Amino acid sequence: MGCKQSKDNKWAYSNQTLARNGQVKPVAEVRGMARQSEGSIDAQTIEEYLELEKKIAFAEQTSPALLLQQKRDQKAHLEERLKLQKRNYEALQEQTAKEKRDVEELDVPETKRLFLEQGVELDKQRSKEMKEYLDAVNKEEIAKAELENLEEQFSAIDTDILGLEDESKQLQSLYSRQDELLGRIFGGDY
Repeated sequence: MGCKQSKDNKWAYSNQTLARNGQVKPVAEVRGMARQSEGSIDAQTIEEYLELEKKIAFAEQTSPALLLQQKRDQKAHLEERLKLQKRNYEALQEQTAKEKRDVEELDVPETKRLFLEQGVELDKQRSKEMKEYLDAVNKEEIAKAELENLEEQFSAIDTDILGLEDESKQLQSLYSRQDELLGRIFGGDY
């Protein structure tokens, strides 16, 4: 009893250890197995690891994964703007066509007679309709230019995304290679 260590424990002071299967093995043999499972470290592995670290550090400077996510978010936002701008452009095209029809109707003899009967001056009405038509054409041209600009931005973002995806894949490949080397160095315990 008490705090003394049992003298029955022959393993505490001997040069032997109990293996997993219950067999007694010399401590030196068990330590040798531990070294084998630790992995292999040689100069080439260390050089390869250091070179890999440099490549990873260089690739991480641009943060391709973060930039890629930002570009994907921009693309999604731009897609919505493109849809809205296309609808706006189509509505303005319809408005321009309507205004053009209004101007053309003033040249129809029946329309001329109707205006004269109502006492409306044809020149004033023609001027008003022509102004509305030109305003509609102007708005349509501006909307078309904005739509083309958005389409160019969308195309540029697509190109950027493709480049960033390649950079991200390369960085992931470097990380995988790093994991392989660390696994080899530390015997799979990494």
